[in-house]
Amino acid sequence: MLTQSGRLEDALRAHEEQEEWLKQQAPDDDVCRNLISAQTHQIDCLTELGRIRKAEGKLREAFEVLARWPKPEPDAEPRLLAQKAEVAWRLGDHDQAISTLRTAINKANHLPPDATGTFHFSLAQKLWYEHQDISAKAELALIEASVSLDHFPELHSRVLDLKAHILFEAHDPAAMECALESYELDRQRGDVVGIVLSLLLLADLYITQEKYDIAVERINEATELAFRNGMVAHLGRLAIRRARILRSTGNEPAARQQFSKAFLLGRRLEDADLMREAADWM
Repeated sequence: MLTQSGRLEDALRAHEEQEEWLKQQAPDDDVCRNLISAQTHQIDCLTELGRIRKAEGKLREAFEVLARWPKPEPDAEPRLLAQKAEVAWRLGDHDQAISTLRTAINKANHLPPDATGTFHFSLAQKLWYEHQDISAKAELALIEASVSLDHFPELHSRVLDLKAHILFEAHDPAAMECALESYELDRQRGDVVGIVLSLLLLADLYITQEKYDIAVERINEATELAFRNGMVAHLGRLAIRRARILRSTGNEPAARQQFSKAFLLGRRLEDADLMREAADWM
């Protein structure tokens, strides 16, 4: 709940404390299960906080626990593989990320559809980013055919968000409807990470429509949430959108300053995607 509400630092500390206590216990089945849980939650927090190398290190520790877990849960390895893929993606190794996700999906074929749906979504998102739109749409169609999304609002919101991105690139006005529905689902759940992602997309849509005042409002809302919750990498992505507005309204020096700020932040965080997005606009 702390992670969902955006209290990432609090959640990270809580799971670190839990991990330290568990490491003092005899490594039986329950201890390994709870230790993996504490570590995977830390990986999620570290990834959202932009601390990718620390997330990478925690992943190595989690795989070591998995190797000595007497009777691992069937979803343990696929979930760790999906997290490994996300870390690889953030570090710029996109081919490795996609390959690792496919492995996670193959190992998860015995899990409930909503569990495998999260892996298929992550794969769809990355295929779309790599301009493999047909494959991305096929993954989304598989999710919609196998999961009752109304019962899984987090996954539903993410699917809507990606559909909005795809429609946006196709210049389809239905993108706005999907983006707003995704935002509303996140808002209802109090999912701060989801809200920030939705606001980033809404800002993109309003910038394209040259509705700069509304775009700035969405950027300001997201910036407040990201700053308050330590979502540093997203602050860089928001700076890129501010820069785009500044460029579009004729303030090129200020725009370049914001692009440079985002790029340097990506370099500091070793977030290859943030660096690349900033560089594409510089």
